[in-house]
Amino acid sequence: RRFGKGTDMRKFIEIKLNLFDVTVDAGGVNRSNGYVVNGYGNTEETSGNDFTPEKAVFYNRVFLKNHQEKLVHAQFGKRETFPKHNGGIVNIRGLTPYPTATTPLTEGVTPPGNQMNFYYIEIPVNQYGAYTPVTDFAQFASRDDILVHDAEELASQSGRTLEEIDAAALNTGTSVIYAPAVASDGTETEVTTRKGITKLSTLTVDVLYRGLNYLEMQNAEPIGDSFVAIIHPNVKYDLMRSKDFIEVTKYSATERIFKGEIGMIGNIRFVKSNMSCVFKKAGAEGIDVYSTLLLGKEAYEVLEIEGEGMKTIIKPLGSGGATDPLDQRATQGWKCTHGIGIIAQTCMVRIESASKLSTTKITA
Repeated sequence: RRFGKGTDMRKFIEIKLNLFDVTVDAGGVNRSNGYVVNGYGNTEETSGNDFTPEKAVFYNRVFLKNHQEKLVHAQFGKRETFPKHNGGIVNIRGLTPYPTATTPLTEGVTPPGNQMNFYYIEIPVNQYGAYTPVTDFAQFASRDDILVHDAEELASQSGRTLEEIDAAALNTGTSVIYAPAVASDGTETEVTTRKGITKLSTLTVDVLYRGLNYLEMQNAEPIGDSFVAIIHPNVKYDLMRSKDFIEVTKYSATERIFKGEIGMIGNIRFVKSNMSCVFKKAGAEGIDVYSTLLLGKEAYEVLEIEGEGMKTIIKPLGSGGATDPLDQRATQGWKCTHGIGIIAQTCMVRIESASKLSTTKITA
């Protein structure tokens, strides 16, 4: 607009933008207050007019950093990549360990041979992904670099997605210990089912050592120099009050720190995950039951298809061809192949317990 001589420039026009309330019309185009914010069909790998290679590298780094911070469960598994064109299910075959041979040989007599017993485990590998549509108008009207913020949120989404999938898969293990109910006077009542977990069945050092004893009796090997327990934040509350707990900040400077690690007790190191499994209202009187996974070396396997691991996919403005004639739409997202499965039931045990924190009423 042109302003004539004497125009009062102190007058301002206020423009309110609503960029993210989205509806979808019959043509598959998402709209917000009349503005198009996404349309599908952008599949052409053409260069855009608003997204330089330098920006793409920067956003990818932002994504990977935030994505990897969420992956607590996957870090202790055996990682494998298998070739393309081999289906979507991986069949893992292993040999059951031979028993010890403690009987002395008799001179001239051939002893019985070992019996080979193979086990077979199938792990499906699936594809996961999500994306965010962003308009040209949103990019140049926003006060912030919304693509950076979106990359951070996409990374969080992808990390939480895989973490939730991994936690669910690992909680199908067959080895389980139920925390006993311990009264204030020290009286202990054994619990044999999830439904029997009461408010007094919290995670204790004694229960943890029972789990550790189980793994050692099954000849499970530690991960490095210790076994590892993945715990929920509410269970962390019960654990950190123990006099035996050593916080991670008090480790020696040479210790390798796991992702999410908070401390250790004896030969068990603890990592926290918000995605640790919670069996809602599954205990006595409808209380929540929490899973703590105590792990030895190579208890499970994490899989991906070669060349199809986690990747970011950016469709810049101008890449939509005839489906986006005015270069109004861009998208960025993530996609990956991922599979996880337990391969050694005797190398992990699930400890189920209550938590005092989950029964505490918090007033905002």
